[in-house]
Amino acid sequence: MERTDTERIEALNVLTQGYGNGWILRESSTGRGLRLHESEHPDAVPDVRDAIDNFLDTGETKNT
Repeated sequence: MERTDTERIEALNVLTQGYGNGWILRESSTGRGLRLHESEHPDAVPDVRDAIDNFLDTGETKNT
């Protein structure tokens, strides 16, 4: 079964609801890729979609 990106993100969001304090997506401090993780960071948000949007909105990716 082929899934859409929307279905994948929705599944991830459902799996993580109520899991922790919040989520943040950031580049690894060691330069080894991206990290989507539970965090108590002030910028952490309860929704995985918002964490992804916040990362994309910052424009801080090394590839842009």
